[in-house]
Amino acid sequence: MIAMGRDRLSDRESDDDWSLPDCPRCGEPVTVSVVTGPDSSTLQPCGCSVPPATFVGFE
Repeated sequence: MIAMGRDRLSDRESDDDWSLPDCPRCGEPVTVSVVTGPDSSTLQPCGCSVPPATFVGFE
């Protein structure tokens, strides 16, 4: 399970500039991506399925 928030300390972003990524299928904010196979993951809380590489860089 991968949390989807950015590392604010390494990015040196202020709280005003930080946000959760949006689901590419439904547009809802994503908090967690659960990898369910080599080519699939389930996003939370929306439940949409996307390829795991969709959020590369948000680990």
